[in-house]
Amino acid sequence: MPHFSIRLTAFCDCVIEADSEDEAMDIALADAGSGDYTFDTGEYLGQIPNADLSSYLNCCDFKSLAKKPC
Repeated sequence: MPHFSIRLTAFCDCVIEADSEDEAMDIALADAGSGDYTFDTGEYLGQIPNADLSSYLNCCDFKSLAKKPC
């Protein structure tokens, strides 16, 4: 079976054994975890208005919120 090299967004180089490029892409997208990616840049998008905060919280992939004092 041939092997394919696939680069996913956020830099994840994969070596996949598969019957086709399409199958290799499907396997890479399904099996590569967040720890397999290399992040090397970030971009500041601006402050979130309080009125929009709940929408952002519902759609974000990661949250780091301060704990409320006891």
